[in-house]
Amino acid sequence: MKKFLGKVCFILIGAALGVAMALLMDRFVPGALDLPGLSFAGIWAGALVWMYVVIYLSIPLHEAGHLVCGLLTGYEFVSFRVGKTIWTKRDGKLVRGRCQVAGTGGQCLMTPPGAPDKSFPYALYNLGGALANGLAAVLLWAAALAVNGIPGLMCAIAAVTSLAVALMNLLPFPGVCNDGRNLLDLRKSDEARRAFWITLEANARLSEGMRPRDLPADWTEPLPELTKRTPPLTFGLVILEAARRMDEGAYDETMALLKKLLEYPQVVPAQRLAAQGGLLVLTLLTVGPGAEAGALCTPKLLGALRAGRTSPPSQCALYAAARLQTGNEKDAQRARAALEKALLTHPYPGESELYRELFDAVDHKAQTLCGT
Repeated sequence: MKKFLGKVCFILIGAALGVAMALLMDRFVPGALDLPGLSFAGIWAGALVWMYVVIYLSIPLHEAGHLVCGLLTGYEFVSFRVGKTIWTKRDGKLVRGRCQVAGTGGQCLMTPPGAPDKSFPYALYNLGGALANGLAAVLLWAAALAVNGIPGLMCAIAAVTSLAVALMNLLPFPGVCNDGRNLLDLRKSDEARRAFWITLEANARLSEGMRPRDLPADWTEPLPELTKRTPPLTFGLVILEAARRMDEGAYDETMALLKKLLEYPQVVPAQRLAAQGGLLVLTLLTVGPGAEAGALCTPKLLGALRAGRTSPPSQCALYAAARLQTGNEKDAQRARAALEKALLTHPYPGESELYRELFDAVDHKAQTLCGT
């Protein structure tokens, strides 16, 4: 129900944008609404294209807002991603790579100051993106009022679109995990604050090349009790513990963690997809091909995994499914090539080693099955 309400909120914002665009046309290009069909359609199409351009440009601006506000409050830069391209700080240098995170258009990740069990600043870092988009909206609206005609209309559309992007990230819509939801959870929950700090610090160490198994065990042991009210941020600890256990070769424990995580609807799309893919791989490696793996290997999951062309976890799961469950050699070779390519630019070297080992484990399992 919460996810449905969240979608309704986004639809309403989209509808409001449409109405706003019509009103802005009438304000900045008088008579535009009375033009013949094709002429009006041309202006409307141009306005829509411009709106989508502004949305795309709002992504790096939003992430730059997080970066600036993070630096102002003692955070240290780790990575900056727009779309699938990511710049990571490693050994004092910026390294360009490829990374895909389901449900996100960009991300600026930083190392937090302080310690997980102590007070540390989090508000400005989380607000930074919406503040940047909001400031852009104010400046663009001022520019729109200073000019007329098409240039004024373009500035006005950009201003309204920037404001919409700020609101969509700032307002804690039901069932949607955004900056506003994170900020609300961080203010209310000590558990969420601890998970937030640990997740960011773990990301920094993984970016430097640490393997998941080498992360401090006391960060995730014991795991907090999970309920239907557990903040989405807290599930990051479950993902970290699952990655650590998987890297240690404790597949049964990892599978139990992933199954537990998938019981909760508030898990964000990227974490859910990672858990489903990981569970599929480990089921095939431990139980083997059959009904249990077949129940996990759904067309919906395979479609979501195929969309992650630059994601080693997704391609590893696709390779395991094709090699061990479906026996589709063409799909296996396609996933193998995509995985090898993704590993070359993956921003987490230690994780790359883990997925190479899983890749070899799938091949070994396939050879074992062929020999029996």
